[in-house]
Amino acid sequence: MAEWKVKTLGEVCTIRPPKSEAKAKLADDKEVSFAPMEDLGIGVKYMQPRQTRRLGEVSGSYTYFADGDVLLAKITPCFENGKLGVARGLTNGVGFGSSEYIVLRPTSTLDSEFLYYFLARPAFLEDGARTMTGAVGHKRVTKEFVESYPIPLPPMPEQRRIVAILDDAFEGIATARAHAEKKRLNARELFESVLAQVFSADWSQVRIEDACQSIMDCVNKTAPTASEATPYKMMRTTNVRNGVVSLASVNYVSEDVYKVWTRRQVPCRGDVILTREAPMGEVGMLESDEPVFLGQRLVSYRAEPTKLDARFLLYALQSEPLQRQIHAKASGSTVQHMRVPDSKNLLLPLPGLHQQLEAVAKLDAMREETRSLGAIYGRKIAALDELKKTLLHQAFTGQLTSAKTKPIAAVLALQTTSPEYSANVIALAYERHKRQQRERTFGHVKEQKLLHLVEAIAKVDLGRQPMKDAAGPNDFLHMLRAEEWAKRNDFFEMVQREGGYDFKKLPAFDQLLTKAPQVLGADLSRIESVIDLLVPMDTMDAEVLATLHAAWNNLLIDGTEVTDAALIWEARDGWHADKLAIPESKFRQAIALIRSKGLVPDGSGKYVGGQTSLL
Repeated sequence: MAEWKVKTLGEVCTIRPPKSEAKAKLADDKEVSFAPMEDLGIGVKYMQPRQTRRLGEVSGSYTYFADGDVLLAKITPCFENGKLGVARGLTNGVGFGSSEYIVLRPTSTLDSEFLYYFLARPAFLEDGARTMTGAVGHKRVTKEFVESYPIPLPPMPEQRRIVAILDDAFEGIATARAHAEKKRLNARELFESVLAQVFSADWSQVRIEDACQSIMDCVNKTAPTASEATPYKMMRTTNVRNGVVSLASVNYVSEDVYKVWTRRQVPCRGDVILTREAPMGEVGMLESDEPVFLGQRLVSYRAEPTKLDARFLLYALQSEPLQRQIHAKASGSTVQHMRVPDSKNLLLPLPGLHQQLEAVAKLDAMREETRSLGAIYGRKIAALDELKKTLLHQAFTGQLTSAKTKPIAAVLALQTTSPEYSANVIALAYERHKRQQRERTFGHVKEQKLLHLVEAIAKVDLGRQPMKDAAGPNDFLHMLRAEEWAKRNDFFEMVQREGGYDFKKLPAFDQLLTKAPQVLGADLSRIESVIDLLVPMDTMDAEVLATLHAAWNNLLIDGTEVTDAALIWEARDGWHADKLAIPESKFRQAIALIRSKGLVPDGSGKYVGGQTSLL
């Protein structure tokens, strides 16, 4: 950083360039770009307005800017959220917009995109938020704060190099984040599809009141709250979301108020809470023994245990048929709400208790699975967000372009669909086989089954498109791409011998293997669990396990009833003619293993179709 200088933004930028520039350049009837606050993005480098106005219409009360200027929102909460961008593609090179913009025009010593990334740093936004002035809800960052804020200034070539590195890194992070968001959404949608499937059954219906011990609404006024925390908590509509009543953020009341507000009924563990308004139709179960009571716009259902399981009621109220009833009973011209009498007249599907418990067991397992997946992808998203902050910090402290800093490709989390990622999975599997002196069992067949089960059990998308093969679920081309990457990088290769393939280490194997935990990241422990499941198995056992697991997943996707007979037919008779050479007892053993290890598929895996014979 020897050549870096520190200047204030006021020294290297013109803050709020004068409107007279536009008037000197254009007549009042000429079109210019117009950008209200909603056109300024968050995490979007370029601001490109979608509207135009005549110069004479906007030059009076709106803020002026030009191509290459950096726009920064100064009002809360837009400033804290990081609303800023570089103006580009303006009509006639001129734009006007919100009076809540601060416009910074870099001098020749400062690159506008370098400035954009500098202003996007959490440190700058936090510093600015602490200095905001004005009334609550209308606080603003001052021009003086921006002018006096110090900025490190490397030579222009290094500024542009830093911008190029950040552009590449942020593009990769955005792709990885979108992938994780999609996976998290898919997990939620999976639960919704199973919920819909369960409640599509043709069960008889009863009035919900006839299956409950009680249905209790709140006291029809807001309880006076305490100024400090007490043992007595008020549930509000915001505490009820997605099947859960969270007491993490509540209002507190005194003991006297609590006794008055619970005089008709004290809420207890297992009560199902429904929001009648703001928003209408959210459902959760109270799973706490703390002294709590219903706040406004809540209603509590207590199941009659001889007729109705409480968790079945919880899932029923979340299901599409009940949600449709709830919203059909909505009234109110501005805020939709359901009246208390209507909350007692909903029609509830009511099978026998045994069927209810079966449905609950299925839905509980699916909810746990989808929550686990959601948490995994949530952690990935948080890690990617943290990586952006780290890169921005490094960029303006000289670390990003330092020779001691890892290349950005090594810092950025590797895409799970890349050949490098799968190559690391394969190498790690070989090494763990070798530790147990089982490396002779690790050839192409077991390698392919490993990759399939990493997707199916560890829930890591490797980008495979598996097909039915004589040796089980297979994407041979995907595996070859991983092996080609490994050979090209002196990692390993698979060497053909009579009757199969052997794993061969190449010169860089030990060095690259030490980086496998970093490459596999948060997925490492789940991948190791799959590997350790396979290590004791011979080739046939691994083949049968992967095939049986894939067949099970196929049946669920097809909506076919899963029985042992159906599984064996799908994985043996209906899979490939070569499978008939494997004793049926092997498939029964695989079924028992899957159940005992808690590895029963949920229908969220990839469908294995067609047939191929490449192994």
